[in-house]
Amino acid sequence: MYVYDFDIVLVRPAIPENVGFAARSMKAYGNKSLVLVSPGFDWKPDSPAYKTACGSADILSCARVIESLEKAVAQSHRVIGFSRRKHDFDRPHINLAALTEEFQLHETSKKISLVFGPEDFGLSNEDKHHCDLLVNIPLQEKNMSLNLAQAVTVVLYELSRHCSNLTGLTKPPEAFAAHADIQRVVALLTHLLNGTSFFKQGRRDRQIETLRNIVQRVQLTSSEYDVVMGVLTALLKDHDI
Repeated sequence: MYVYDFDIVLVRPAIPENVGFAARSMKAYGNKSLVLVSPGFDWKPDSPAYKTACGSADILSCARVIESLEKAVAQSHRVIGFSRRKHDFDRPHINLAALTEEFQLHETSKKISLVFGPEDFGLSNEDKHHCDLLVNIPLQEKNMSLNLAQAVTVVLYELSRHCSNLTGLTKPPEAFAAHADIQRVVALLTHLLNGTSFFKQGRRDRQIETLRNIVQRVQLTSSEYDVVMGVLTALLKDHDI
């Protein structure tokens, strides 16, 4: 049976107890992969996080601490950020119900990073730059927000309802290109286009963002990624760029 493989990524968490509560929810819903990006406290065996973990100390002990979100999601096939606020640039933004419906429609064994921002202001625009999709958790009060651990719990509960019965084909599907691979494609495209009239004054950043969105939506498989990189590399070589 092929199911979604989730990494729970907490970006710059400030309160260790919240990390413990999040780990407890992860354990309850069968998730084990916890990633902490630049936590705002010392990560050590006597961290207060262990006091609130309640039976999920093993998840905390195996948690990976990484200095940047870019590195944390490099091997993911899809990066989903949870935020009420939209990105400065155009970025797909849906609600949690729509996300679960999408998972039901697309059965796969992709590795997916679920990214949650810090307790105070949530994901920054720079953080969202590394997300393929933004998702909001609908609330009755628009000016309210959930605690970090509560947000993780709600998301895992909703996804568990829809993903537990997802099965794939009789054989594993071809692997998808990882997030870092997509970034390499965009970097090469940008390098190729720098010598053309494509980029317009004052619009370059937005145009690159649009290119990134297009490449991400294509969802290249590993073999397709190899072909695309071969084409771009040949163009660079033939035109001495």
